[in-house]
Amino acid sequence: VLRAKVKEGLEARLEAQVEARTAELRAINAELVRARDRAEIAAIAKTKFLAAASHDIRQPLQAMALMLDTLRIRIDPGREDRLLGALNGALDAARGMLDGLLDYSRLDAGAITPARRTVALDALVADVAEGFAETARRRGLDLRIRGPRLDVLTDPAMMGRILRNLLANALRYTEAGGVLIACRHRGGRAVVEVWDTGPGIPEEERQSIFWEFHQGRRGGAGAGGLGLGLTIVDGLCRLLGHEMALASRVGRGSVFRIAMPLAPAITGPH
Repeated sequence: VLRAKVKEGLEARLEAQVEARTAELRAINAELVRARDRAEIAAIAKTKFLAAASHDIRQPLQAMALMLDTLRIRIDPGREDRLLGALNGALDAARGMLDGLLDYSRLDAGAITPARRTVALDALVADVAEGFAETARRRGLDLRIRGPRLDVLTDPAMMGRILRNLLANALRYTEAGGVLIACRHRGGRAVVEVWDTGPGIPEEERQSIFWEFHQGRRGGAGAGGLGLGLTIVDGLCRLLGHEMALASRVGRGSVFRIAMPLAPAITGPH
């Protein structure tokens, strides 16, 4: 009888402990669910805020750009023209930072869905490079494109953003020489490479350069910016399933490679 009572007491105590632990775990789980929900709501709110703020700030910037264009037509070449060029560069930098913030917020919130289709990679590269031709010319840098016509399977808007960020980064850190964008057909895939003759990236920085808001230690023309360009490149490549690689030699330059699938060949009726 005594043994039975002891056993009963132990079982009751064990059952109470299990119930208490179960209740504690349920409370922790409920708090985790609430925290997750709050985080999701905060992420959505942050995305909406950044989108609205970017839109609102873009409007006066666009108006300023139009006024600068009007002034450029009216003034004589010379010192004033150089001043307007500097103002235009500042506006471009501000718009670039806003675009970067918006892209980052959308990536962070998982609000970007790839729309893959057949894209002429060489034409996309040429279009992106054209937008940087004047920047390269002003800085005395060569900007070249090489490669055959290649049709790839990608999202053209996302791939365009990847190329713009890589090209902007290459030009920002290159003081002399130039930048080359090369398209290649390699191993059954298309590869686009962005080469620069900048200072190169030390081994210890080759992971951290892709972190959010990371600022490289290379200085020079590379100063400024938000440190989001390569973070966005990495995120977009992951979404698209495109493989990215980096090679660099300190004092010689760097190359970023993006590999993507070739578009299926289109064959007509026999």
